[in-house]
Amino acid sequence: MNIDARLIERAAVLGELRERLSSVGRVVLWGAAGTGRTTLLNTVVDESDAVALRAHLSEAYAGQAYAAVTDLLSAVPGEILDGLGEPRRAALSALLRQSGRDPAPDRIAVRLAVLDAFGALSAGRRVLVAVDDAQHLDEGSADVLRFVCRNLRPGRLAVLFATTDPALVAEVCGSPCQELMVPGWSVAEIAELLAGVGLPTRLAGRIHAAAGGNPALALRIAGALGTRPPRAPLPAPPEIGAAARRSTRRGLAALPRRARETLLLAALAERPTVRLLRACGRRQIHEDLTAAAAAGLLSLDGDGGIRFSAGLVADTLRVDAAETAVASAHRALAAAVSDQVAAAHHRALSTDAVSEPIAERLDEAAETAQRRGDRRRAAALSMLAAERTPPAHTAAAVRRYRAAARQAALAGDTELTQRAADAVLDRATDPADRVRARLSIMEVAGQAFDVLDEVFADAETHAAGRPELLGEVRLWLAWRAHLRDGDTRAAARLAREAVDLAEQAGDRAGRGFLVEALATVARFQFLCGEPGSDELLARAEELSTPDEPASPHGAPGFVRARLALFDDRLTEARDDLLRLLPVAQRLGEMKALVEVWRSLAEVELRAGRCGLARDYARRAIAHVSDSEGSPGSALYAASLVEASCGDLDMAESYARQGLRSSREDHDIWFTANSLYALGRVQLAVGEVTAAVDSLRKVQTLHTAFEVSDPSVLHWHAELVEALAIAGELSAAAEICDKSRAAAVEYDRRPVLAELDRAEAAVLVGNGDLDAAAGLLHSAREVFAARGLPLEEGRALLSLAHVERRRRRRSAARATLIEAEEIFTRCEAAVWLESTARERARLEPASAPGPADARLTPAEARVAELVAAGASNSEVAARLFVSVKTVEATLTRVYRKLGVRSRGQLAATGRPRE
Repeated sequence: MNIDARLIERAAVLGELRERLSSVGRVVLWGAAGTGRTTLLNTVVDESDAVALRAHLSEAYAGQAYAAVTDLLSAVPGEILDGLGEPRRAALSALLRQSGRDPAPDRIAVRLAVLDAFGALSAGRRVLVAVDDAQHLDEGSADVLRFVCRNLRPGRLAVLFATTDPALVAEVCGSPCQELMVPGWSVAEIAELLAGVGLPTRLAGRIHAAAGGNPALALRIAGALGTRPPRAPLPAPPEIGAAARRSTRRGLAALPRRARETLLLAALAERPTVRLLRACGRRQIHEDLTAAAAAGLLSLDGDGGIRFSAGLVADTLRVDAAETAVASAHRALAAAVSDQVAAAHHRALSTDAVSEPIAERLDEAAETAQRRGDRRRAAALSMLAAERTPPAHTAAAVRRYRAAARQAALAGDTELTQRAADAVLDRATDPADRVRARLSIMEVAGQAFDVLDEVFADAETHAAGRPELLGEVRLWLAWRAHLRDGDTRAAARLAREAVDLAEQAGDRAGRGFLVEALATVARFQFLCGEPGSDELLARAEELSTPDEPASPHGAPGFVRARLALFDDRLTEARDDLLRLLPVAQRLGEMKALVEVWRSLAEVELRAGRCGLARDYARRAIAHVSDSEGSPGSALYAASLVEASCGDLDMAESYARQGLRSSREDHDIWFTANSLYALGRVQLAVGEVTAAVDSLRKVQTLHTAFEVSDPSVLHWHAELVEALAIAGELSAAAEICDKSRAAAVEYDRRPVLAELDRAEAAVLVGNGDLDAAAGLLHSAREVFAARGLPLEEGRALLSLAHVERRRRRRSAARATLIEAEEIFTRCEAAVWLESTARERARLEPASAPGPADARLTPAEARVAELVAAGASNSEVAARLFVSVKTVEATLTRVYRKLGVRSRGQLAATGRPRE
């Protein structure tokens, strides 16, 4: 597998490393093997204009005197060494040609010689000494480098050690020295890495958990999976190959046998704690866990919870343990846990006995788990019940396998769903069982309908003559038409057929399904502009009963909340969603929870409650990452939230992941949504041409969808504004006029106000500043009246820009203060930064404005050095970055501070971080 991890830019970690290296000059970069320490070190060294001396060590270096120093000296130009005094040259010459027969070099002579060599090299420009895998540093080299660090100030000699153990090398740096831990990779970063090997985005969360955020381990797991179809599940732990487990097995093998036995208990427990393991009879648990923690295999939280550093550690313990050891551990856990469902699970796993009474007890435990909303546990218990069913009880086994498939599908567990469904299809003779198994496969597929044609065909064949079954298949076909084909009218027609079939089936279909079908028809009819949605939802509400509820994401309350969001009736939307949230949590359906959380994120964002919006979006992302469900909708919502309330880099990452995932699923609907989110980010960062391209694609897709209501996705105003900024004024005006007509037709006043704001950009381009100001005043009033603070703030920000262009600086300043107050109240970090940049343009060049405080630490350092008279190449050498990086950073500094030259920057005084 030939994947370059440099392709995944870890901007935050790199920025911190550059900052510490430039300000302190002595840094120990540490982290577990495979976390990317070497890549970070190489990136900093390669982009630096300093003189770089680099050594990559291995275990062999630890036993060779001065091996690391010799490696570093080999990069020092010969003329530098030749220019040293005779005693120094002789010491270095002996060092460079030493062999096992040579006498040991004089320690003092070597210290002084290396000091003089590095000192001479740093006379022209700063020297960077970079030592990778410094835990293998030999004693002689450590002594020399300690001496050099003590005698050459950081301004001349910077030192960067990358190591797995900071304690071994920190004292070599001396003082000042800073340690920087390399954090584990996020799910987003792992997803980007895995995209390079062709694995679907939906597997990123599972692989991230298995690898513990370690990119090298994630790639080894990916290599063990091989080339897999887009919908192939993540294999069970035994299928992950030996290469992926090699380092884990080495770490476990180094532990005492007693400690491994303790860890096996922790690996088999659902939520391992120190107290639980003590209850299992482990008396020397402190020593066992301390040894495992020192080996980097686990960590302990403040409440005694045990967390493995990677899911693969626990998997390897389970896979490698003898059957008798596993059975014994399960028996101990069954006696120790207080929860009866968990106890039943452990008792069943402690034996492979086949017995109908055992299977019945497991059935009861599965029902209890289901009532608690623990779908994953319920699925596992139903699967065990089926496997423990005697061969003569075929009907009971099929029923249990079918239950396992259903529960696993609702939990988002693709692998278990497929196993259980296959077991049903192998054994079932009743067509209903075959259809139900196929429906579970459809459920767990999420929005990836493109590979399910055979599944649909088989389900329709076996559902023939059974309207209660055929209705369910028709409803899934409706969703396929909507998401995969982008044909919402066909989706509405198929959903109406599902309603007719449910009514024909009567009680056999179940009232909950009829309610869901009616709500789905209402949803699709609204999207394609057909009337009657409110009446359909009212009928669905009348039919709803607490004892047979529809799935929360298909319930009339959820559909009503989505429609209220489109109409900016935010209080109504929030109330409906908050009523559904505890239901979704109680039922434990992965898709329902994700959809409710991501919808709440959209509602709170629209209402300007950024803190809540980010919280809901993160919950949706975390929940879908813990399964193999389609992440497109959660990523889309998270991108929208981050683009206003958080971080534009993260917003772009989420949008691109959502786009990739939706394309993998052949989900046209969320492909359009992700393109819209990406276009907004591109417009915010000034990539106008790219923004126009992304938003034009959204326009094309929505035209194909025949979605004419402009409130469904607010791309219209964004595209108009992007075209206006790009100078395509006539195209912008044309789209604005068409969009206005649609907004008037559907009575979408907030959309009209958004178009007012966008048209103001067209008028500015045409030089009609007075008309632009009038539109923006009007838009601001509409947004304020409708309770849309972020949109109000955006209108004020645009108005301030126009007022500045009209040379009404006092009015512009007052408008910006209003915008800043709104964005501060909303915690809209991205819009606050935009406001600060606009305020900086109003300030006289000689007086530092409030935007000074908006510079990042790296930008402030560049600004400080340039203001002091340093050239770009001098700044690059000082900060260990390339000249190109300095130029790009300086461009951002100029924009933020509202200056145009180095002289103006110098006149602003000392920029503040």
